Amino acid sequence: MRSIKIIYFLLLLLFPLILNSQTRIKMQKEGGIYTIPCEVNGLKLRFIFDTGASNVSISLTEVMFMIKNGYIDADDFVGSSKSQIADGSIVDNTNIILRKIKIGNKVLTNVEASVVHSLKAPLLLGQSAIKQLGTIKLDGDELIITTKRKNTKSKKETTPKSGKATSTTEKDKSTSQKKKPTETKDKSAEAREWLRKAKKYKDDEDNDSALIAFFIALNLDVSVFDSVDLFYIGEIFFDYEEYDRALLCYTLAKQEHDKTKASYVKEHGVEKWIDTRTLIVVKEMFLYIKKEDYDKAIFIGENALNQYGDLALKVPKELNLLYFHLSFCHFLKNDYDKAIEVMTLSYKSYIAGRYGSNFTLKDLEKKNVKDKTIGNALYFIATYYKSKKDNKNYQTYLKKATAFGHEETQEELKKVSNTP
Repeated sequence: MRSIKIIYFLLLLLFPLILNSQTRIKMQKEGGIYTIPCEVNGLKLRFIFDTGASNVSISLTEVMFMIKNGYIDADDFVGSSKSQIADGSIVDNTNIILRKIKIGNKVLTNVEASVVHSLKAPLLLGQSAIKQLGTIKLDGDELIITTKRKNTKSKKETTPKSGKATSTTEKDKSTSQKKKPTETKDKSAEAREWLRKAKKYKDDEDNDSALIAFFIALNLDVSVFDSVDLFYIGEIFFDYEEYDRALLCYTLAKQEHDKTKASYVKEHGVEKWIDTRTLIVVKEMFLYIKKEDYDKAIFIGENALNQYGDLALKVPKELNLLYFHLSFCHFLKNDYDKAIEVMTLSYKSYIAGRYGSNFTLKDLEKKNVKDKTIGNALYFIATYYKSKKDNKNYQTYLKKATAFGHEETQEELKKVSNTP
């Protein structure tokens, strides 16, 4: 009798363990915040365990990586929303469904998440995932998850009208086969639609949403992208101050533009081709100037001029911006004579394209023409002479710049004129 009682009490003690399974996960403390290792659609990430957050939250950085490497696709994006952040302001988010999140030996499916429109936003494991885990408890640096075991024997087999029993696995398989719209859609058409959305977001100055849309389109069909699309992506990264990524996009845009030169010129004309390519080249140069690699910037600019060859003679105005940046590079290298020489080419090419190849600076001065582009070039030449300590030419070009309508030089000219 005594042995029966002992067995009975042991069963009572073991009963919760029989009915419940327990998972212990080691967390890592980083700056007073606990992070937890997870796998999202197979990608290993660390999330901040945040019971106060309503949803799982990920940043643009992770989303872009996941799109590029096939961890998520266009079907996973389900809309947009707004949320309130710590400082009380309202921000835009993009809603996404994460097909699988693995935490320890727990696998969560179809978890709602918010893509925060910031490249540096933290990864938060919020209630949309936590509530699926079961009972949770923190024990030091460990997360303890207790889950009730399901009594699989109590489940009844369902038999369809055909009389053939269908297992849960077969049902899931047949359902998943029906839910594959991207396999039946024309991916190129879908990519173009996302590209259209991306351009609309860009026009509306919503760079964050534009970037996500661009990457979805890129993942669907890279062949729908042209040089301008790649340039736009570079511009977004430039705005984010992600200069290395921006530079990569500009370089890819230039390569694509060169590859499609014949068809582009046929459709848009040589002037438009050079104009677009020059814009890309100038942004490349600007980023190398920011890196203080002036030789590389000069090499890119001069290489572009050599590639244009005789085509440049047909569209001299488009080269004004290129000459301008080349001149500035020489100035930063303290080569003032070269800077003056190239800036002179800048305004001469502009005059030839804007007013005609027969016109000179003197002709326009006689006609009292007001043109701020010419005035700006003349002002830079004045500053170069100032750096050379050539006060006579400095004042001469200040006067010329003022005559062409460069308003900022007027006060400077008065100060110089009053200097004994």
